[in-house]
Amino acid sequence: MGAGEVTMRYYIVDAFTDRPFGGNPAGVVLLGNEPFPDESLMLQVAAELRYSETAFVRRLSAAEYHVRYFTPAAEVELCGHATIATFAPLHRLGLATGRCLCHTLAGDLTIDVGERVMVQMATPRIVETITDTEGIYKALGLNLSKFKIQNSKFEFRLACPDCLRRTQGYHDSRSRCRDPKRTSARHGRRRRRLQGARCRQLPRLRP
Repeated sequence: MGAGEVTMRYYIVDAFTDRPFGGNPAGVVLLGNEPFPDESLMLQVAAELRYSETAFVRRLSAAEYHVRYFTPAAEVELCGHATIATFAPLHRLGLATGRCLCHTLAGDLTIDVGERVMVQMATPRIVETITDTEGIYKALGLNLSKFKIQNSKFEFRLACPDCLRRTQGYHDSRSRCRDPKRTSARHGRRRRRLQGARCRQLPRLRP
């Protein structure tokens, strides 16, 4: 390896699934004990992998790690599914097991590593309260007068198929606009159960 070159092992890991090409994929770059490369290089790698987040991980000790997360455009403080994805290959390579400490820009995380990876997230805190509800609905292209909140669920009327397309994130995707003049849909929270993570190893990267 010549001067200035960096050797990395990188993986594509599907979090929240036990099937190949399922779940939520992330890039994972293992640096071993080496320091982080230049930020510009990490951005280039993340852009090359083209996933929403790519995690770069340094092993500080047998149970302590430092992880940085990059989108193809910028560094972000934390990514949940990329954190789970990071510790799946570490465990399978025999580099992490049991209770581990993970340092991130968002703070320190406790990770339980085994056949399943569990992340103990930090205590949530309120940073800011948004009171301009009408402004939020306007930004989404929705009419606040058509919405009602009942039992912590949204109930709204869709006037036409165009409205249906604009509100795809707020209704059951299986709904159909039977009556173009009046349609109601309800959308509640859905829970996602952690199913583990599956690795897809790619060849070694030499930037």
